[in-house]
Parts: sequence; structure tokens; C-alpha cells
Amino acid sequence: SGNVGVGVLLRGGRNNIIGANIIGLNASGQLDLGNTSHGIEIDRSGGFVIDGSFASFSISGNGGDGIFIHDTIHGTRSRIGGIPPGPGQIESVFIGTDANGTRALGNDGAGIRILGSTRINLGDTNFLSGLLPGTSVISGNHADGIMISGSSYVSVGRVNVGTNVTGSLAVPNGGDGIRLVGSS
Repeated sequence: SGNVGVGVLLRGGRNNIIGANIIGLNASGQLDLGNTSHGIEIDRSGGFVIDGSFASFSISGNGGDGIFIHDTIHGTRSRIGGIPPGPGQIESVFIGTDANGTRALGNDGAGIRILGSTRINLGDTNFLSGLLPGTSVISGNHADGIMISGSSYVSVGRVNVGTNVTGSLAVPNGGDGIRLVGSS
């Protein structure tokens, strides 16, 4: 947190895991200490996992997007959340809220922005596995919650967009909840 630039930059490579971090907030996850750019940027990388299922993982208060994924390696499966690596997967991560997933500490851009990428899962795609464990919260960001453009085979499952962690209170994003542009 508090870096000039990106909090975590992953450029190239495969099968990397980013887990249990507080990016853009103080150690308690309650105060904004944002990086000047994105919380996490993944550039031309595949087989990645961003996972908060084992401990608290918050990406909030950053000057750019919470997570910016672009030009991922085609044909390589990646995952943000959950192990083992599969398609790009984001799971059990609070993006744009405090570490409890209850109040807005938004990123200045989108919660998650995906451009020109393939095979990414956002949230737990096992839709029968229950309500709260594995739930991601993408709320309180200044732009869209999730923005997907020029990408294919992107799935969204068990993600609270624009609410708190229980889904009982509004914590709206500044733009659309989920925006798809030229994607399939």
C-alpha cells in the first residue's frame, strides 16, 4: 500500500499465486493508503490465481482499477481465487470495500477491468457450494464494478456487486455493476 505505481505487477510468466494480501489499505484493512495506480496488474500472464479463501484479501483505495487484467496468454487457463489453478480466477476477495466487506473504500477506477483476455473466472463458479464461503465483494468503486472488453470465455459466479458481503445493504459502484463490451 502507498506505492507510487502499481501495488502488485505480474508481467509474463505462468502459474503464479497472489493470496491473502491487503493492497491499498492499512494493515487493519479499515483506512485508505492506496497505491497511485492499480492494486494488481496482470499483463500477458496465464495460469494465475488471486485467492483470499485462506485469509483476508482486500484491494481497495487505489488510484486506478482494483485489478487490471490485459492481454493474458491465449489458451492458458488462469484463476483468481481457489486452488488448483484453472481458468483465471478471482475468489474470496473484497474489492472497493474495507476488509470486512461492509463499507466503501473504493478504487478510483473499476473494481476489476479485463481487456483482450481469455479464460478467466471471477468468483467461485461452483454455484451449488453455499452462500458466504468463497464470495467476493466488488462494491464501492468509483467506476464500474466489473468491466469486460474484447475478451472471451469470462465467467462471473458468486460475486456480490454493489452490496455488502451479506448482500443485505447497498454499497454501490459509481458506474455499471457489470459492463460487457465486445466480449463473448
